[in-house]
Amino acid sequence: MNKITTSPKPTPESSLLVDLATEHGIEPSKLKSALRDSIFRGATDAELLILVKISLRYHLDPFAREIYAIKKSGGGMIPVVSVDGWIKLITRCPDYDGMDFLEGPEELISDTSTKKCPAWIECRIYFRGQSHPVAVREYLEECYVAPRGQNAYDGPWQTHPRRMLRWKALSQCGRVACGLSGIYDPDEAMRIQMAMGNRSQLTIQPELPPDSFEDESEPSPLDPSSG
Repeated sequence: MNKITTSPKPTPESSLLVDLATEHGIEPSKLKSALRDSIFRGATDAELLILVKISLRYHLDPFAREIYAIKKSGGGMIPVVSVDGWIKLITRCPDYDGMDFLEGPEELISDTSTKKCPAWIECRIYFRGQSHPVAVREYLEECYVAPRGQNAYDGPWQTHPRRMLRWKALSQCGRVACGLSGIYDPDEAMRIQMAMGNRSQLTIQPELPPDSFEDESEPSPLDPSSG
């Protein structure tokens, strides 16, 4: 009598890795090594499964650094979405119809003598068929991160405060407008580390947004049709 042979049932990890590998045209075994060695460095099998699932859920490209991960103090991983990733998520949201920014009055930053930044920046995201935009306002006094380390070295909040505040408003407005959960912006990830461990052991810093946010003189709309 011939025996019936069956293929082993794929595990959730292997199935998700195959899906992500297919999406990027990479062999699953090579994909796992690449993710473990760089983008999701240090992730356990369980953590890698969660991170791959998040990448697939939001169709974010880890190789373009739209999503990556960092270790939490005390264990675990933080899924971090870069500026490019947030813009991709927002502009891909159904019925998206552009966004713009409003700025509050400028004020001096407390730990500098000359640098100014708006007291608040508001991001407004528009959707076709809705009479009002989704608006979220972020305040400098709540978001600003002072110089860190023994030598109080400058970070992006000292060199580009307006851009950082605008980026913060964009990511938080996008979270509300598009119902995005389970992911963090780089600034949030840094604050999680600060809350869970010693500041001197931080492994990341907030990133600067891309060139599309480089002009700090005027708030400008971001429209998907502008190219």
